[in-house]
Amino acid sequence: MFRHLTLLCGLALAGLVGRAAAHHAVATHYDFETIIELTGTVSEITYRNPHSFFVLDVISDGQTEQWEIETHSVPLLRRLGIDEDRLGVGDTLTVRGPSPRRAGATALFGGQLIFPDGTEFMLTESLRSRLIDGIAAERMERSSDAPILERMAGRWSSITGAFGATGGSPMPLNETGLAARAAYDPIDTPAQQCIPPNLPSLLYQPYLYEIRTEPDGVVLYHEYANISRPLAFGADAVATTPPEFGERRARIEGDALVVASRGIPAHGAGLASDWDANGRGANIPSSAQKEIIERYTLRENDQILVADYTVTDPVYLEAPYSARVEWQRVRDDAPIYEFECDLDSATRSRATLEQAGAAE
Repeated sequence: MFRHLTLLCGLALAGLVGRAAAHHAVATHYDFETIIELTGTVSEITYRNPHSFFVLDVISDGQTEQWEIETHSVPLLRRLGIDEDRLGVGDTLTVRGPSPRRAGATALFGGQLIFPDGTEFMLTESLRSRLIDGIAAERMERSSDAPILERMAGRWSSITGAFGATGGSPMPLNETGLAARAAYDPIDTPAQQCIPPNLPSLLYQPYLYEIRTEPDGVVLYHEYANISRPLAFGADAVATTPPEFGERRARIEGDALVVASRGIPAHGAGLASDWDANGRGANIPSSAQKEIIERYTLRENDQILVADYTVTDPVYLEAPYSARVEWQRVRDDAPIYEFECDLDSATRSRATLEQAGAAE
């Protein structure tokens, strides 16, 4: 059975599972304790967001078996060096990754791609550091006398780990919060409905984050889902678009940018997503009483952007929760890619495994 598969054990591939195990409940679909290897020919490829897929035709005992390989979104693949010119139909490829949990399913998560010329692409291990390769900004001397918003302006890439954490959530969940987390259903999540994450999960995404100082104001822009959060400064000023991020009031406190948000609609993963450092394998919802304060500062000669945030939600949390997220500065011309969530892409791996189950 599965004679064309090679079981890979031991520490050599321990990093392959890396920190992507919980991304969009990937661990629900794939067994990250069992890594398999396939070699075949790419017969179909679909570059989409939030996940891309390609089909690998594998020959075993004279028969061709088609395996569906799931991997990252278009922006992440491009930053890792994978695009239409590097991977296309007709290419011979070796793929290593976690096997499907559903018996009989011919699908796996592509953690490592190996081309015939020996070129290898690791798509999980040390993901965040490799996403910065080639786009990191050169260190420069900046005047500390410049306005703080001017110093913060630019593009940033996350260096805070988020994927693959296990165990209970570090958030101080009350009984309602614990029950809500325990009721998590990995095949019915906001992400699989193309509903973007909210704060604080959005801050952990491994996509570019840009602070834009524009003629008509300051905007916090997230490459993931193309989310823009305009800021309003002044005692009576408030920004209300997009409405899913509530009402925002911003102020400058010395060398810090402070953004306070409230009136945020309830969200099925509003406190934590199943893939991030707070959710740790399960979504945690939020209520309309959630409030969050983000406090942005700079360190290391303005090369590192720091966000210390505090989130409160009396419906699910027994006390306020505080944590820190950091980004490294990248070049101002580092490409920002369009990110439109494709519903079929968001649900495809679940559908593939469900079809395998129905055929049993």
